[in-house]
Amino acid sequence: MSIRHVVIIGNGVAGFAAARQLRRQDGDLTISILSDEAHPFYLRSRLKEFICSALDEHEMILESRNLYRREKLNLLLQTRVAALDTVNREVILERGERIRWDRLLLAMGCRPQPLEMPGGDLRGVFSLRTLGDAQAIRNWAQGRRRAVVLGEGVVSLQLAESLACAGLEVDYLLLGDRLWPEVLDETAGGILEYLLRDAGVRIHKRSRVVAIHAAAGDVRAVELEDGREWPCDLVGHGCSFRPATEILVNTAIACRDGVVVDPHLETSVHGIFAAGDVVGREEAREDGALGPFRWQNSFHQGEVAARNILGAEEVLETFSFGIRTELCDLGVAVLGHGNLSTKAAGVTVDQVRHENHYRRLVFQDEILVGAILLGDVEHAPMLEEHIRRGATRGELHETLLPALLDEEPRLEQPLETHCPICTDAVKLAAGTLIGHRFSCRSCGNKLRLTYSEGRLAVLPEEE
Repeated sequence: MSIRHVVIIGNGVAGFAAARQLRRQDGDLTISILSDEAHPFYLRSRLKEFICSALDEHEMILESRNLYRREKLNLLLQTRVAALDTVNREVILERGERIRWDRLLLAMGCRPQPLEMPGGDLRGVFSLRTLGDAQAIRNWAQGRRRAVVLGEGVVSLQLAESLACAGLEVDYLLLGDRLWPEVLDETAGGILEYLLRDAGVRIHKRSRVVAIHAAAGDVRAVELEDGREWPCDLVGHGCSFRPATEILVNTAIACRDGVVVDPHLETSVHGIFAAGDVVGREEAREDGALGPFRWQNSFHQGEVAARNILGAEEVLETFSFGIRTELCDLGVAVLGHGNLSTKAAGVTVDQVRHENHYRRLVFQDEILVGAILLGDVEHAPMLEEHIRRGATRGELHETLLPALLDEEPRLEQPLETHCPICTDAVKLAAGTLIGHRFSCRSCGNKLRLTYSEGRLAVLPEEE
């Protein structure tokens, strides 16, 4: 069958990557992107900056409508899909219209689940997934004083940080003893805990919330298991995310904690593919605990699905082994089994910490299986590749390990300065090694980060 029209449901990173790849492969193909959001593509990792007004809506939207027009992508915003007719190959919109496809890509991502407790649906209770969520939180926070944040994962961490940055008093209630325990080891979690406290977040451990109470329909307090009440005007949480598969009910598309796909990312219905967080965690192998922050996975899957939609038979050989994000102005990369305990059979760990910068390399039977990087995450892609191919400690001993495990001083905060030769802007990330040599992107001259008269400076490299 000739493929003339591809419909993509979802305009997140998987859907957007697929649309761009389809256009590169076929300049005449009709491509329609259906999104229930009101905005073109943006990076969800920057939502926390929007909440505290560090970014405005224009800065959040990376790709304007002009890009979609230029590449002849039909973007339909605020277009909610009600159901699929897989027999007639039609998308049924909530407003009753039908859109026929030759090939369909499911890229709906995942959705936060409501808190399963009394008061979990009150006004003033929020999770964070979309720019619309961030706008609602930002609007609600104005003029309010106290927030409670629930959940140990990355969404909750970002909410706590952004609400404190927005000027609210934030009480962060943890069920357990540390942050993000499914992903971070105790040391990494401790560093982020220290930084959150330093940002004004009050952290309370072993605190189980059993109900949220209202005044005139709005949040006024949370109730703890021991009967105490914690006054608040806002409750934020990142407790549970699930693949958004509601529209697949009563279809032949197989789901099992998300959409089931074959190695080509095709579903159980011929001509329908899926990519990104809507794909079941069982299909996503080891990184399910990372929740909705599998950006690299989603991008890669979107591109592979696009090529297979057009007739390739490319096998998705592997998923990304981790995430990269930023918390409290600190780069964070978690790769593979980065938090694997040394109590596990055959596990050894090499680690080094310099103040808030931390590196942890995990080996099992002398094979690299994971890493945690806080601060300088420049080596994350290289480490991820070594984890994929099962590099041994011996292979890395003379090259990568000494560079990663040095204890030399590094930048504690990002540095923005100017090239001493062409005066163009120079930006160096937190964690950059003092003494780092690099070239100016504008003039190409060799530079070095060093101390000059007791202060950090970028100077021309001496020949």
